Amino acid sequence: MAQREKGDHETKEKRGKEKEWSEDRRRKREGDSEVLSDQRYYVELRRPSIARAGNHTFEYLGFGPGNYSTGLPARQEIVLEPEEDFYAQSKKQDAGIVFYTGINSQGDLYIGNRRINAITGEETFIDRAELADDGDQDDVIGQLVTTFDTPVTFNQNITIVGGPDGELVNNVNSPVLINVPDRQLKNLNAPLVIYSLVSEVDPISGLPQDIALDRESFFPNTTGDIRIGKNRVDAAIFGFNSRGEGQSYKIQTHAPGGVASNITPNQDALVSAGGSRLAATQYVTYTNVLPTTGDILLKGSAINKNGSLGWIYANIYNTIPNTVISSLEVIVDQGVNIAKFTFVDQSSNPVTIGSLNIKSSSEIRLQNINYNGLLNGTWKVVSTPSYPYNPNDNVVYFQINPRTGTPIGAFNLNWTSDIINAGTNPSPNAIVSFSVSNWKETSIIGAEALRTETETYGNFRLGINTLARATHDAYLDGFVEPANTDPRANLDVVGNAYISGRSMRDWLSHDDYKDR
Repeated sequence: MAQREKGDHETKEKRGKEKEWSEDRRRKREGDSEVLSDQRYYVELRRPSIARAGNHTFEYLGFGPGNYSTGLPARQEIVLEPEEDFYAQSKKQDAGIVFYTGINSQGDLYIGNRRINAITGEETFIDRAELADDGDQDDVIGQLVTTFDTPVTFNQNITIVGGPDGELVNNVNSPVLINVPDRQLKNLNAPLVIYSLVSEVDPISGLPQDIALDRESFFPNTTGDIRIGKNRVDAAIFGFNSRGEGQSYKIQTHAPGGVASNITPNQDALVSAGGSRLAATQYVTYTNVLPTTGDILLKGSAINKNGSLGWIYANIYNTIPNTVISSLEVIVDQGVNIAKFTFVDQSSNPVTIGSLNIKSSSEIRLQNINYNGLLNGTWKVVSTPSYPYNPNDNVVYFQINPRTGTPIGAFNLNWTSDIINAGTNPSPNAIVSFSVSNWKETSIIGAEALRTETETYGNFRLGINTLARATHDAYLDGFVEPANTDPRANLDVVGNAYISGRSMRDWLSHDDYKDR
């Protein structure tokens, strides 16, 4: 071997020593250091052992010290398990590897850890690496999880299937940063796109859904998806969840039947039926879904120069006297809680829900009921073939969706004896009310004609055309100049005023102004 030099003292392997150490796994190194311990040391130059055998025959292994005196069939006293048979043939330790082919005394063929039965030909694997359940009962996911303890980068795209039916939930338990510059948006028009795939019935609640929100109802289809990027959010509906079990809101454009429209919405009965609705097209539904209070419809076809931006479905609650409530019944129908109020007067005569002014679009609000706290809340009146709304009937049905998401349980209780004056958990302060809901215009267009002063209760002021007193510099502050544009009286009009002096109570009965 060539000799190498290390500083002042040489460390050499002398020529002619190879044969002497040919069976020694540790190679001796010698040097000329004056320190005795540094003059000679050993370095291991080897790899883990590899035992190889081909077409080997194993006979009567695993029955004793390894000779025929205990291994011959006549001397065998036990029956080996398959694993014992396998481990008697090979053993690997300390990173060693054993691989072989051969047959045993029963004629079974072994190829590494695979065994082929000599009679049936069945293949089995012994000591095979497998993914298995970790057995941890506290595991949130409940199954074996591949864990990466270092950052992972995927240079190509990834797809998450979510199980055979795509129903498994994927969890992200830390902040997510989406960093997609415009130059990379070649196959998608936003950094984050959520397909709007809507079925007719919600698979969890069983309630009808607005199928017109499905992306197939939009052209092109991509305009029906939720897109987030470039500091904006595009969607068909913007919802605001209620806080403290209060009022929720939804904002969308007005498009009855999928056609953009400025038709004034109205949920009341037709004029011919004693209501205030002029045309059938004014009745609003979202496919098969009725509007709920807090819904805001923006003008769909054009904004126009005056009027308002749209309408909000407003609610005003009226209390139902406890003296006319006979009973409260809850029916559990296919996992859904359907509640029913029955109304009678002091003489047990029916009190119709029409006389109480409860509408099919109304909501029933329950407060301070101690029998079951899950009853408290605001619930939508239902009208189905099984649970019809009939203004001439003395019962009203409404659906209860408790926060727990589970049925409350069926019952039929007398309102006075079982709820108000119950022996256990009475509800002396129980309040039942219903909403009278109708569409109100919201967000005035042309508000530049108006200025208000509402600081003092009982002395509110309205100014009309007070902008006429403002200087040209008023545009710098939205044409608000307190000295000039603030109203100077409860009604401050700059210019002419026309007041007809006529009081009209028959507007719905006559189409022409001169006939009213």
